[in-house]
This record gives sequence, structure tokens and C-alpha cells, in this order.
Amino acid sequence: MADQRSPITWSRRAFLKSGAVAGVLSSLPEVPLYAAKTGAKKPLPAVPRVSDLAGAPLAHRYRDLYSTPTTQNEYGYVQAAKSVSGITAVSLPPFGCCGVPETAWSPGFLLSCELFLNGRILLSYPNGDQLSYRWHPHRIERETRVDGLRFATETFMPAKRRAVAQSIRVTNLGNALRTLTLGFDMRAAVAKKTTPWFTYSPGEADNRVDWDSGRGCLVFTAQHSEAVSVQGITPKANRVDGGRMLIFEMTLGAGQTKELHYVNTVDSEAPMALQDYDDLQANFVQAVKENEQAFNGLFKSAFTPGNLDFSGYLPQLETDDESLWNLYHAGFKNLMFARRASPDSKYGTTYITLGGRVLPTLSFPWDTSLTSLSLALLDPEALRRLVENWLVQDMHQHLATDYVTGEGVGPWYAVNDMAIVR
Repeated sequence: MADQRSPITWSRRAFLKSGAVAGVLSSLPEVPLYAAKTGAKKPLPAVPRVSDLAGAPLAHRYRDLYSTPTTQNEYGYVQAAKSVSGITAVSLPPFGCCGVPETAWSPGFLLSCELFLNGRILLSYPNGDQLSYRWHPHRIERETRVDGLRFATETFMPAKRRAVAQSIRVTNLGNALRTLTLGFDMRAAVAKKTTPWFTYSPGEADNRVDWDSGRGCLVFTAQHSEAVSVQGITPKANRVDGGRMLIFEMTLGAGQTKELHYVNTVDSEAPMALQDYDDLQANFVQAVKENEQAFNGLFKSAFTPGNLDFSGYLPQLETDDESLWNLYHAGFKNLMFARRASPDSKYGTTYITLGGRVLPTLSFPWDTSLTSLSLALLDPEALRRLVENWLVQDMHQHLATDYVTGEGVGPWYAVNDMAIVR
């Protein structure tokens, strides 16, 4: 008897999909259907630590197109420059340091702590622009090798301080004694801005600069707002050139390493900034330990019910699948980087939604809606305050709100209503 079943029909889409699946399956290695396990995978940590979330080392040259890493604390962030020690775009709202000076023909973001070797900028040496970066949640590591010397830095922002700190290690890789001169070019354009921030960190081009020889630091004072940046390196510099270049004469034996400590503190008045500077320089090693402890403590709180840092908590992921673990915690890292628990926030602890050097104080309904489930689990009170503020600020007129003032900024986004409801 003839087969009376209906013929199979294929649409073009179904045919292409089946072909794609067949191609993938044919490329997979042959594995027995009931392959015996040779050993169980080790479970990955359900509560990560800073060492678990570190990025891979990345090597770049100056002319490569890449974004340099940033690091942060509860009050703001700082960005590494395209050099082994330079920093830029220090955002500690309402304070900005190394931001964009508000002047005609502005040079853009300023760099501070730029390194010179024997009177010549390090970047200009052969291979001086070849850098290795490694991002950690709590610090940035950089390294370069120039003229038989290795320069390595670790940049971080001490917990709950308006400050940037950096260890600078210089190692003689040769077999002979080396005598060298190191110079560090310091800049600030420090400013305080209490009106709404929008793009970039503010800057004043005409800071007064004073040398404090007793401390070995420079004091940058804003002339148009209440803002001071104190920057210096210990051990103290041998001298100052050009009003802002700290000069160090150094002798290194074969294989010897010497370490310097850079600190930049920002505040509204010089006495307070100097007090923070003295404390950090005197307790630099302890500040390094406290920085890591603070991040590890925050990570533990994020996955612990009834913690003291968040109004909620996130689910712990128990898995031995590295790809799944990395995906889950990539989202977690983004939330931690966006968190601001600044005493200068008009609506308390909050989450900025773009961050970086361009929009350092803004929370957008659009972006927040994309991570609303995670925020509702982790910090529902902070999320509620954001939504309430958007309703008060009339987001039919604006695209985001600024946590320094609590005010709406920018033009309207059509997505706002949908994003707020979500």
C-alpha cells in the first residue's frame, strides 16, 4: 500500500536554519554518547573577590585606538592616561581635577603625574609608548620597560576619600649601577561645580600653584570656586622645576627596585586637603590594604541578605561553568562601577548609568530600565528614589538627572515614559 503521509514542506527560513545547525554539529569533536567523567570541575566562587574579577593584561602602543581603564571608589573615579603613571579626568563631584579647563582653545582633559626620564618624556623613548595594562575592580596596574629600566604602577582611590593614590616602582634591569633623574609633571585645573553637571569634569585654567617644601607637595588652588588639589610624592622631591615638575635624583644598583608614593587629595579648603594628604602618605601601605578590604566587603554585602551596604541583595550563582560565571559577574561589575555613595548626592546612594569621563553624574531612565531587575534586587530603595526624582523633575523635558543637584538635564528622550514605567 502506498504511503499516504503528507509530504514535508520546507520554507526558505527553515531550510537555512537547519543547514546552520547541521554545519555547527558537523564541526563538533566526536564524543561518546555516554562519556565517563574524568573528574568534577571545581565550583567557581558564588561570592567573588577582587582577585576573581580581574581583567586580563592588555598591551598597547600609544597610537593604538583603545580606551584606557578607570578605577573608582564611592565618591568618584579616575582614568589612566596613555602612559605608565599619568592620570586624568578625576571626577569627585562636586569637585573636578584634571578635567577640561573652561577657556578658549581648551586643551581638553589635563594629565597629571606624567613621567620624564633624564629630562625627556618617557613616551618618547624607544618602546616607551608600549604599555601593559591590567584592570582590577579596586585598582589599575600598568607596566613598561624603557632603556634597561622597568616602571610599574598601581593606581587606586582610597575608600571614602576624595583622593587618588599610586605606587610607582622603578627597577634597574641591568647588571651595572644606574644614576638617573625622574621628573613628574603635575597639573590640576581643580574646580568645584555646584550647578548641574552634564558633560565632562569641570576645570579652571588659572589655578594658583604653591610649593610646600616641608611636605614635598604642590598645592593647586582654584581662583573662582572653593576647590584645592594637593599633589605630591614621597620620598620628597629633590627640587621643583618650572613651578610644577617634581624632580628626583635616583641611584639604582643592579636589579634594585625603589618605590615612590603619589597622592592627590581634593577638598574645598587647603587645610583639609593637606590633612588628608599627610594621613595617606603616612599610612600608604595601610591604605592599599584597606582599599582591597573595602571592595571585598562590598562584594560580600551584595550577595548577603540583611547586609549594611545595600537595601537588597543579588542571588548567588553556583556553577562550575566559567562562561556562565563570567557573564553573570560582568553585569555585577557594571553595577558596582556605577554605584555612588557620596555625601554630596542630593538623593543618597545612587547609580550612574554611563559613567566614564563624559557623563560622570547622570542617571538616565533609558539605561536604568535595562538593568532594572538587577537594581530592584540589589538596591530597591536607591532605585525607588531615582524613579521618584524623575517624576518630580518632569522627564518630559529632560533625558537624565544629575546627582549633585538632583535636577534634570538635557533635552527630552521619547523612551522616558516607557523606561520609568518599566
